[in-house]
Amino acid sequence: MTNPTAAASNYFETMADVQMVGAAKAKARQLEKRMAKSDAEAPMKLSPLDQKLFDAQQQLRNYHRLKRQEMVALRNGPYGQHVKELEQLLDTLAMESAPALVGYIAKCIWLRSAPPDIKHQVLGIISATIARLRVRAGLPPFDDSLPFTDEPPTAYEQIRHTISNVGVQP
Repeated sequence: MTNPTAAASNYFETMADVQMVGAAKAKARQLEKRMAKSDAEAPMKLSPLDQKLFDAQQQLRNYHRLKRQEMVALRNGPYGQHVKELEQLLDTLAMESAPALVGYIAKCIWLRSAPPDIKHQVLGIISATIARLRVRAGLPPFDDSLPFTDEPPTAYEQIRHTISNVGVQP
């Protein structure tokens, strides 16, 4: 004896299959394929902490890309030749040659007449070079003089004042 409900459900499935249009059949097959995929194949969602770390790394990569683009634009811009000369001098810089660097910057008329964004970029280059030298010498990267004391201004402070009139005059 056959089960009447099994025959009925089979009949209706058969009728539905016959009457379905091709687009609906394709959609049903795609749904079946998606449902058949295992969880291992599904894309993994990051935890909130991992997402925050990923976003921070992406932001840092974007920042470094922007800084590289700014340096290329600075080297190829109207002050490019002067910047290249300054970079060559900074490559030969030693801890003992800080007074020579201050003297060189004092003679750079182009730098004092440059727009503020160029001055800012050049100060950043000089600051990074001085910090790198200090770290290589085993010193902290920054050691500016304390305000309202008898400490003499550091080389960077003298350069910053020469270029942008910020800080105490040496």
